[in-house]
Amino acid sequence: ASAFVALVGGAFAAPPSVAVLPVVNVAGENWELLKARQSNVCNAYLRDQFTLRGFHISPADANLSEMKREGIDFSDDEQQRRAILFQLGHALHVDYIVLAVITDTRASTNSHVIYSDSVGHASAKIWVLDVAHEMVVLSGRKIDSESGGSRLSYDNRGSDRQVQAAVNTLRDGLKDFLASWPVEKPPHRRR
Repeated sequence: ASAFVALVGGAFAAPPSVAVLPVVNVAGENWELLKARQSNVCNAYLRDQFTLRGFHISPADANLSEMKREGIDFSDDEQQRRAILFQLGHALHVDYIVLAVITDTRASTNSHVIYSDSVGHASAKIWVLDVAHEMVVLSGRKIDSESGGSRLSYDNRGSDRQVQAAVNTLRDGLKDFLASWPVEKPPHRRR
């Protein structure tokens, strides 16, 4: 009977909620268009990863409104602190809060005899806080990643590779945390 109660209780448990804060891009050398592309692609990647795992995502406009109300600007190094993130998470009534700051991106070229490949490089700092339990999962963890490169790829331009490298920092930095939340498979439809 206790196994049945546990199963029924677990079946009705609410999915965890998360505030995925807008990705901050402070990579100073990049032109604004590239920084905007990196941030937009990274924001979409984060939303997709948490949505696929069944998280309820706090609306972006609610996150931004609360940040504005509290005077929070995560492009300021001094405000990238756990206390501020916990405070914001409590105000948003979420179980988890996630912040990613892209600190550097660049491209390099690997020259070969007949061709050359562009490789993107990126660095980021990532925070994941369990607001519900006042626990730190990641606190400003610095991640460095590359995009790889292939002349056969449609996105062999350096800027495209830098965008992919920025996404890869998030993938690599959140891998262990997200492993605890498997991707939900849609129910199989019978015909």
